[in-house]
Amino acid sequence: MPANDIHRPPQWYRDAILYEVHVRAFADSNGDGIGDFPGLTGRLDYLQQLGVTAIWLLPFYPSPLRDDGYDIADYFDVHPSYGTIEDFKEFLAEAHARDMHVITELVINHTSDQHPWFQRARRAAPGTPERDFYVWSDTDERYPEVRIIFSDTETSNWAWDGEAEAYYWHRFFSHQPDLNWDNSLVRESVMEVLDFWLDMGVDGLRLDAVPYLHEREGTNGENLPETHEELQRLRAHIDAKYGDRMLLAEANQWPEDSVAYFGNGDECHMAFHFPLMPRLYLALERENRLPIVDILEQTPEIPEGAQWAIFLRNHDELTLEMVSEEERDLMWRSYAPDRRARLNLGIRRRLAPLLENDRRRIELLISLLLSLPGTPVLYYGDEIGMGDNVFLADRDGVRTPMQWSNDRNAGFSKANPQSLYLPVVVDPQYHFETVNVEAQHDNPNSLLWWVRRMIRRRRRHPALGHGDIRFLDPDNPQVLTYLRQNEVETVLVVANLSRHSQYVELDLSEFAGQHLVELIGNTEFPAVGALPYLLTLSPYAFYWFTIPSPGKLPTDSTKQLTISGPIDDMFSPDQPLAETLAEFASHQVWFQARGRRRLSAEVFDAIPVAIEDERRTWIALLDIEFVTGDPQRYVLPISIQSHNALTVPDPAIIAPIEHNGESGYLVDALHDPRFSDALRLAVQENSEMLGRMGSLYGQPSAAEHDLSTGETVPLLRQTSDGEAFVQFRSDLTLKLFRHIEPGINPDLELRRFLTERTNFERLAPVYGSLEYHCGSDFSVGIMQRSLDPEKTAWTLFRRFCNEYLDRTSDQPAPPVREGIGWAAATEESAALPTTALEESLERAASLGITTAEFHHALATFTEEPDLRPEPFNAHYRQSLYQSLRAVERQELRAIRRLVGTAPEPIRPFLREILDGEQAMLDQIDHIRRAPIGGQRTRIHGNYRLDELRLFGDDFYVLDLSGDHTRAMSERRLKTSPLRDIAQMLRSLDYVSLSTALDHPSTTAREQANYWYRCVGERFFSAYYETLAGSPALPTSIEDIDALLRSYELARALREVHWELVNRPDWLEVALPGVLRYIR
Repeated sequence: MPANDIHRPPQWYRDAILYEVHVRAFADSNGDGIGDFPGLTGRLDYLQQLGVTAIWLLPFYPSPLRDDGYDIADYFDVHPSYGTIEDFKEFLAEAHARDMHVITELVINHTSDQHPWFQRARRAAPGTPERDFYVWSDTDERYPEVRIIFSDTETSNWAWDGEAEAYYWHRFFSHQPDLNWDNSLVRESVMEVLDFWLDMGVDGLRLDAVPYLHEREGTNGENLPETHEELQRLRAHIDAKYGDRMLLAEANQWPEDSVAYFGNGDECHMAFHFPLMPRLYLALERENRLPIVDILEQTPEIPEGAQWAIFLRNHDELTLEMVSEEERDLMWRSYAPDRRARLNLGIRRRLAPLLENDRRRIELLISLLLSLPGTPVLYYGDEIGMGDNVFLADRDGVRTPMQWSNDRNAGFSKANPQSLYLPVVVDPQYHFETVNVEAQHDNPNSLLWWVRRMIRRRRRHPALGHGDIRFLDPDNPQVLTYLRQNEVETVLVVANLSRHSQYVELDLSEFAGQHLVELIGNTEFPAVGALPYLLTLSPYAFYWFTIPSPGKLPTDSTKQLTISGPIDDMFSPDQPLAETLAEFASHQVWFQARGRRRLSAEVFDAIPVAIEDERRTWIALLDIEFVTGDPQRYVLPISIQSHNALTVPDPAIIAPIEHNGESGYLVDALHDPRFSDALRLAVQENSEMLGRMGSLYGQPSAAEHDLSTGETVPLLRQTSDGEAFVQFRSDLTLKLFRHIEPGINPDLELRRFLTERTNFERLAPVYGSLEYHCGSDFSVGIMQRSLDPEKTAWTLFRRFCNEYLDRTSDQPAPPVREGIGWAAATEESAALPTTALEESLERAASLGITTAEFHHALATFTEEPDLRPEPFNAHYRQSLYQSLRAVERQELRAIRRLVGTAPEPIRPFLREILDGEQAMLDQIDHIRRAPIGGQRTRIHGNYRLDELRLFGDDFYVLDLSGDHTRAMSERRLKTSPLRDIAQMLRSLDYVSLSTALDHPSTTAREQANYWYRCVGERFFSAYYETLAGSPALPTSIEDIDALLRSYELARALREVHWELVNRPDWLEVALPGVLRYIR
């Protein structure tokens, strides 16, 4: 296989997503105002993200450019404005590296009158082979039955050549003489052209104007038997020499004539379905499905392996040749009332202007494009709703520069705007400053994102690519419904062609008992019953449903991944790898989306990691979309290992895999010590690993640290917080973030700040980091000092509490000072017992002091805006009140829905909580009314006992990532440090009551509550005394207690909700945190 070639699955074109683009219109790399191959190559990642699998290039050959390159002057080169042959080869190799096929034009009906063949022919003597390269006549009256295609500009199909002193034949413009296919030298020359490009690695050829190759008296000069004989010769040549290439016929004919270009499977592999395209617009205008159904029912069956190509718009006018006179008149009146938009027998408008920029109609037509039989062809720019310019000549109005950004020249070129090959669109409705890729890429609700998602769904359902179609016939003619079916799935498409809401009743009795699953949102609809299935649709709405058939569902054996081409093919969206990885991830302890229904998964990037000179290991970045909520990105190191060289435990096996007949396993590479060491080396050596979309780079810290490991074997530990720890030696650990988001992770950000800018030392210092860059930076990992993960503060205080319960077993608990706030308790200075609680109180004070020093360091003044303390002002107080109020009401609504699932003895307490809603809201009212002072600073955000480690006799803050269930941007918000204190107090309450839960003493709960109150007061008093006078805290005791009550209550409600869903047996641990504030 040549270096720039690609693995071509059999009939790859049937599942393809074609993207039509002109090189000169896409991207200009050298600032001359004309797009070129280097510019196009630089934008291939965009096309890959869009979901494109094949690129159709308009002519790029040397040409006078009087017909946008279809007037070719040299078949064996590249127009100098677009680059060189070497530039084309580089483009081809890069497209193939991204699993994208390339289709070029083979314009074999005519050439430019500047082509050397024509210049030679006009000078040659009549009757010679050189002269007969073209069709000549002494009169312009031959072939009178042949229509004039460009009737707006041409009056005859014959043109006089003064030098030859004869007429030459042209079906198109007079500067494009037709080749004479009755001359065997023409056939040989065309075969040389075909071989030149296919030998280079081109995947397919579009045959331009193919119905017009031959001329015969007494005929209309179209679809002649001799033309089909030429195509059979071309196909036989390609099959014999290349095998896996494709011919695409441009035959603007009625269905019964178009289908002839497939032959008996021995002519073209594909052909455009021209008659369907205008009828999509007709159906929309008439609000009636008949034009679509009728033309497809008129379309004959095509040979096995053949495929239609369908489209909404292309580089020419929207042709109306294949409609009736009445239909053409309606189309002109409806879609081109401005006569400047009419050209020949068509309309020279883009998709969005044709539909008056109506997003609903644009989406509806694209949904039909992606679900009707055939391979869809997208015209460049239609995915962002680009406009056009009817004031430009001919078809130039739909061939303007691609709009990349709101920068000069729409980001297409850095040239002087006056030097562009065509001006960019500045129509107010479609102005490049608002309609561009950059703006829509940043907006997940944009048309661009919608098209990406729809293409992704199309590619995941092969029935939409080449399944059979069967139209349903409901009574409502304004609703189009059809089934796409193959051997494993059925897809039901329902589309409202009306501008009004509609309902439709469908006879789906053959699917009785089966549920419809809507593909866009993965929503399960009711099962089909005996009665007609009723659906309602808003204006121009559509549904794609899959109807799972139990008898046809894939078996477990299909879980094996089978890759028949290059190994990188497994990352293609067509392959099941992404869903396999998502399924594996959903069962791992580090998965952060438990309980959320998965909508789709996609491998965004795959970064090769060389291990022992093998490239069978990658860091996969997996994007998962859910039915509700934001998508998530996960880091999954993966590798392929053979059966007899497996280096990971069984739980790390993701799936069996077969590559080119060789069997093995796809595994979680983080369990492979060699992979972990490769990441360590990347940090140590400050090296970079390049992926398909971005790069991963290691960065050691400013202070030098020894990152070597010797012969130590790394040890792996994974946590439920979406993190993995690989310990290389007793004092060196790599922390890998499994779930990543754009921006710096607060753990890395705050630890760097505390280490480099403050004197706080009770944390694991940072030795380096791993970061991924692709537009934004993502924190992937931290190289840090090791801390013993088993010695947590939770373990310590649970032991203290258990020992206290043992000492006081079955004894009545002392009275607890209920109703007094933590801050108020410090002023009363009640004597705390010291005998049974001595060690607990000592460690609680130590914890309070460490926490105070931690918060003091976080409140250190800095010029960095993300870290600088801010005042706790009136505006923020109101914001905090509204936030806490919303949280409380949201949690209470969730609890109300779940009461019936709780154990029976617990339900009265839950109802008591629900009845206490107003009392809870009253608890937080102080925040809104009082002029609370203090500061907002960065905080830990998830400050619990299990987040702290013991190192010697000191508490160390192990992790500063915050609450992993929150978005990273939310975790970086500033708030009162008292929120951390409230979380620690809740953690102390949890450790006391969970210990009592397992203790046999009859007074364990009362004693545990007493222990909690004593330890909590000592913790807070030590904290408050150490931080006394700090501007971070409010000055008023009342304000401090009001904030603590509010934060504790919100946390406790969240805990009750969580336990209801996940651990009902622990509800008696969570409930007191709420009940003590409403009783």
